[in-house]
Amino acid sequence: MLRNGLQFKLFGSGPVTSAGVEAGAFVNPSAPGAEPTIQAFCVPIVYVDRDAADEIKPDYGLTVTTVVVKPASRGSVELASPDPFAMPRVSPNLLKAPADMDEMIRGQRFFRRVFQTDPLAPRIRDIVLPPADDDATLRAHCKRHVKTNYHPAGTCRMGAEGDALAVLDPRLRVRGVEGLSVCDMSAVPDIPAGNTNAPAMMLGARCAAFLLADQA
Repeated sequence: MLRNGLQFKLFGSGPVTSAGVEAGAFVNPSAPGAEPTIQAFCVPIVYVDRDAADEIKPDYGLTVTTVVVKPASRGSVELASPDPFAMPRVSPNLLKAPADMDEMIRGQRFFRRVFQTDPLAPRIRDIVLPPADDDATLRAHCKRHVKTNYHPAGTCRMGAEGDALAVLDPRLRVRGVEGLSVCDMSAVPDIPAGNTNAPAMMLGARCAAFLLADQA
């Protein structure tokens, strides 16, 4: 890390100049050209986290991560105790819905085939993970390595009057609490099919407009 930092400071070059995710794609493995079901991130290194450290070694290569953009699985965030400083109980339930696992397998298989197709094929020596293309291998791989994509949403969703699951009203105000609004991605009633930065900025601007209108 020190060497890379010095190289960047002194010469403006080296690994620090990388954006990390150098390429991305939205694809539908079952129906090319149809609405995407998978978002993919391409990292120009062999990305080894602690879950894969015993299966692959750091080497030259690339890593493609597949994400189900509209998962059917739903997790939960619950209070652990009346203590406001206690950490909540969080259960993401990743890939719990069979449809999510099926789509993840299709995404993994799609990019394995991309690696075996020109123009990438002549440049790929090995596909290390997942090690095979059959359903059982892909299922086991997905179950072992699945993680959050760090784009959580919907833990205090907004909704219409009468929506029992809606914590917020359509103006982003917490029901039953005066003077409290929520304008981050937890307010979104459904998971967006992509990165959350733009929707989060829109929510902030919209909530500010509501607050200013209330004070007018």
